[in-house]
Amino acid sequence: MAIPSLASFAVGKEFPDWEEGECFVIALSRYGLAHDFPVESADTQGKTYPGAGRKGTRLACSYPSFVEDDPKVPSCAGPCTFFVEITPDADKPRQVVTQACLEHNHDFHLRAYCRAFLKENEEPGIAERSSLIQEYALSSRLPALKKKFDGYVATQATLADVQPLLDAQEQTFRDVRAYLGADAEKAMKGSAMQKRIFLDKGELLPPTASSSNRTRSGKIRESSSGTSASTSASPKKRVRSESASLANDAAPSPSAGQKKMRTSAGAPKIPMEPDTNVVKQSKNGQMAEDEVESEDPDDGSTTGEVKPAISRSPFAVSPPAQEDLPAFESFLCSLAPDFHFHTYAPRFYSLDLSNEQQLREIVRGDPHELQDLLGELAAPTTGGNGPDMKISHRNVLARKLKERFA
Repeated sequence: MAIPSLASFAVGKEFPDWEEGECFVIALSRYGLAHDFPVESADTQGKTYPGAGRKGTRLACSYPSFVEDDPKVPSCAGPCTFFVEITPDADKPRQVVTQACLEHNHDFHLRAYCRAFLKENEEPGIAERSSLIQEYALSSRLPALKKKFDGYVATQATLADVQPLLDAQEQTFRDVRAYLGADAEKAMKGSAMQKRIFLDKGELLPPTASSSNRTRSGKIRESSSGTSASTSASPKKRVRSESASLANDAAPSPSAGQKKMRTSAGAPKIPMEPDTNVVKQSKNGQMAEDEVESEDPDDGSTTGEVKPAISRSPFAVSPPAQEDLPAFESFLCSLAPDFHFHTYAPRFYSLDLSNEQQLREIVRGDPHELQDLLGELAAPTTGGNGPDMKISHRNVLARKLKERFA
């Protein structure tokens, strides 16, 4: 890490305030280590500052006490005059140098063994404070920003609404880079993403209707082109080709209403009993053509025409009967049955929310109360508090609660 300059501690210079002042201590300790003097905390005489509610921090040169017991090093006449004091800024989340004397009233006469001893004493403290800064960021600072951010996202806020939170996150990473280095910043961003506490403005941009339509129309075009290519061949060849493909895939024969439609490669295949009255296969897997051509036309189709298969996903889950659920879970389920909000009941219980009346008070209260609730539901949890709620579910929940209690 680069050694801070003396100008970094002049009156008016700023330091972070989200990490309990550790960055300031690290910076001045590094400067002192490079210039042959240790620093120590000095009394701020119990002063507190408006808007902060806590004391400032003063560090001073402790060179005189460091050398006073060494007979080989000249002693000093009294305490050193060098000190720097920072105080919390009432208007922004930073600390500012409000008082400083950047001159020493003594000479420096440290010998090599003194410098080695000084380094041995100062470096472990710097390393410990560096770890504390990273801990503050990942356990307090970034989760707090993420909680507020998720609350805004769930209420479909604009980029302007969350820009202060994005700026605060970026400032946090800049602080880490400035005082701990680029590698520490990179590692912290990776940890934040892994812990899902990284603020991503892309979450404010859900898929638009136009993009969904483009995707849907693209699938329709693909389906149309596939159908036209299929119908251009003769019925006999098309049946033989599809039959061979089904045999090679070891898939069961389709039922009577679906006997000529091959399941798409990407969709899950549902096993069905073969209908031997309609389709027969020879030993080499080829379909008997004469029986296909003699298909009964009473079903309204023409000979050789391919009908799309209508299938239901095996993963579709029906919501439980509401009368089988406890009252609060039944209420959650009733908001949007297809979203299964009752499965998130443990998350609500962990927040001391267990009835419809409590949610009514939150929705009808200050808008920030609903945002905070949605942020709590999005936060990762451990133990038996249930899954974290995805952004699509949070958006629907917010809308349904507003509709219900409007």
